[in-house]
Amino acid sequence: MRIANILPILLVVLLGLPACGDKSLDAADDAAAADDDGQGDAALADLADDATPLAEDATAVADVAPDAGLPDVAPDDAAAGTDGAAGTDAAADAAPDSAVDAAPDVAVPLGCGGAVAPGTKATTIGFGGKTRSYLVHVPKGYSGSKPTAVVFALHGLSDSAGKMESMTGFDSLADKEGFLVVYPEGLTDFTGGSWNAGNCCGAAKSASSDDVGFILSVLADLNAHFCTDPKRVFATGFSNGAYMAQRLACEKADVFAAIAPVSGEINMKTCTPSRAISVLEFHGTSDAVVPYGGGGMTGGAWSVDETFGFWRDNAICAEPKAAAMYKKGDTTCTGFSLCKDGAVVELCSIDKGGHQWPSSPAGANPFLGKMSTDIDATAAIWQFFLDHPMP
Repeated sequence: MRIANILPILLVVLLGLPACGDKSLDAADDAAAADDDGQGDAALADLADDATPLAEDATAVADVAPDAGLPDVAPDDAAAGTDGAAGTDAAADAAPDSAVDAAPDVAVPLGCGGAVAPGTKATTIGFGGKTRSYLVHVPKGYSGSKPTAVVFALHGLSDSAGKMESMTGFDSLADKEGFLVVYPEGLTDFTGGSWNAGNCCGAAKSASSDDVGFILSVLADLNAHFCTDPKRVFATGFSNGAYMAQRLACEKADVFAAIAPVSGEINMKTCTPSRAISVLEFHGTSDAVVPYGGGGMTGGAWSVDETFGFWRDNAICAEPKAAAMYKKGDTTCTGFSLCKDGAVVELCSIDKGGHQWPSSPAGANPFLGKMSTDIDATAAIWQFFLDHPMP
């Protein structure tokens, strides 16, 4: 190769000049920033149209650009606190933030067609005039060549994406099963993160934050950089994050194939899903933060029975009463499986259980009641998602 031909490449490497493939990330950020009024669906469509021409640019600079986006960084562990006045979200204080896997920097391709190094990566997007962030865990063996399931895991009130990562242990399961895990960061103030789930909670509720739009913009950004499967996009969450997962099912059942809330019921005045959707719920009967009977410190939450009955009716299930699905120790799961479009609605009640994530690898928060070890919520949730893609 002639000297004149390699000088531009040397300048890029030595001086840190931006590579041409970086415009793919700028396009994703611009699309998310434009979604100020909750138009998350538009962001999804726009990024899908842009993906093909930009993919060629990103691939062309793979050998010279150190990392076009989603750098490996440690998740923010500053936000850990209480869910209401009584105590912290389950295992929030007990759980250390997850250590980010050390992985070599690579250029991130658009959509399908290129491998991305495994590990937990952090990125930011513009949305609603603010800079918002999320973590994404890329499983070991991810090739970028086939559509991959996506699990959104939403943290509780005053917690953080890093705490949710540690509390659930989804990363190790994702490495075994080959799915992407996304941990969005709620709207953050001095108390930590929060989600506007309708009637609740925190700074997000006070600011009328469009968190449905934000989560859709995160999905749009993922679609631009990873090979995602639109029929296998799921949402789970804990406490305020569970409320938010319920809201996603109420408003975006056309995007999310199934949800699995833990310790958080519907917390909206009305819920109008667009289709029958599969729902798996976990709740402790002695939860003092989000009571089994509804209401509580966060206000406005439906009871477990009301929420379970609503999703049963929404799925138009044929059984006259819930059937036994799982029983071990303090955990009893019942549900309906003869429902429209193959939907399943299931409830796992933890006898005398507290405000906890069952079998959390980080252990129980000692201030929030009993944590069940008779069911592994993380494993059960993934199996439920695996069994219930978008019809």
